[in-house]
Amino acid sequence: MKLLLMFILTSPFLAFAEPTITVTSFLMTDHRNLSSSTAELCGVIQDNSKKIHEKVVIIADPGKGQGYYVANVTASGRFCHIIRTTTLRAQVDIYNQPQTQTNTPSYLSPIFKATNR
Repeated sequence: MKLLLMFILTSPFLAFAEPTITVTSFLMTDHRNLSSSTAELCGVIQDNSKKIHEKVVIIADPGKGQGYYVANVTASGRFCHIIRTTTLRAQVDIYNQPQTQTNTPSYLSPIFKATNR
């Protein structure tokens, strides 16, 4: 009974939770060619408020010499985009929404690092 009461009291706050971005893959497109600087970055947006996000902004090589990319988001919250990166790092944010929380795998920092599979 206490558990049910706790869920009822906290459920309105779950609807106002910030959307989160999870990068599902970040891979170099041609892992055999070391001079290639193109990578594919894919991910998903989870939002409990059921708000539809149309675009994400991808910042390749954050810092000096960074590049900006805009990717469209599907109705299910998924996105994929090809980017050019020399440092193998990228950052993803929801378009026109400041400070989106990003879920990263435990072996990655908040700035994602491309893998060479």
